[in-house]
Amino acid sequence: MAQLFAHHRPPYSQEWIMWLDAWCTDLKIRGCSPRTIENWWYIVSAFGRSRRKAPSDIDMSDAIIWLSRGVSNSTIRSDWSAAHSFYDFAIRSRWIEVNPLAEIPMVKREKRQQLPAPQEAVDKGLKSPDFRVRRLIKLFDDTGVRRTEAALCHTKNFIGERGERALLVHGKGGKDRTVPLTQALDEFLWEIEDGWFFPGRVGHVHPDTIYDWTVKATGWSPHAFRRKFGLDLYRATGDVRKVQLALGHESLATTQQYIFNTGEEVRDAIGALSTYRRNKDIGAADPAALLRAFRIPAPMAAFIVETIREEMQRQPSLL
Repeated sequence: MAQLFAHHRPPYSQEWIMWLDAWCTDLKIRGCSPRTIENWWYIVSAFGRSRRKAPSDIDMSDAIIWLSRGVSNSTIRSDWSAAHSFYDFAIRSRWIEVNPLAEIPMVKREKRQQLPAPQEAVDKGLKSPDFRVRRLIKLFDDTGVRRTEAALCHTKNFIGERGERALLVHGKGGKDRTVPLTQALDEFLWEIEDGWFFPGRVGHVHPDTIYDWTVKATGWSPHAFRRKFGLDLYRATGDVRKVQLALGHESLATTQQYIFNTGEEVRDAIGALSTYRRNKDIGAADPAALLRAFRIPAPMAAFIVETIREEMQRQPSLL
């Protein structure tokens, strides 16, 4: 039996191929997007290869070992969802009786705010000797695309004329969006050959390859560059709605998580607090002291107070 997604490594056995193909057909009927189906196929196929067992012989201990292999919480959540769906389908198909992930809870979503990549990481990536990495980091920095979206970028998705081009991005959940290119990125991509931005042996590279390139070149994940783009765009515009559209978020709440507070946003407030604490016990009886609290030099403070007193004597109506 020929496997689906032949450009990926083959599953562990023919039995895995049969189960995976049937499951993917079910996902398609249920309305899952082609990218979700391919991504979940890739995840479960890798699971099978890692355990080197028939799909019917996988048990809970296999799933625990696989999920605890040292990946991020978001990856664990994605892996759990794919494998759980796969074995739910196997139960409905009467191939097995128990889902090996049934007693393994879904890991909680991380609520802590993630750091955006610093400008130093961008500079480092743009100095990479690998032109693919330079292209990738420039794309991340100027468009904020996800790694999956970057893998799917193709020259046929350019819109407009040189200097004013935009890129049609195939987004999450089968939703497309148009992202205008900065002039610098437009020039950077002008000489690119027709085809995928990041070609693989067959078709485009896998998003995991995009991840590996980025981390090895900069020390930061692709999503950290996406957060940097979102934060920079918010600081430039002050409009969270525009950031939402540029990032392709369905929920405004998701976009707000990208508005990372580095401390600069509250610096004025902290400064005002310090001024208040210096001034709260200074009354109108000592206006010179009040001026000095605002860091006005003592001689100038005395001059200002004396000038005001003279003016009030000449114009009592000011009292």
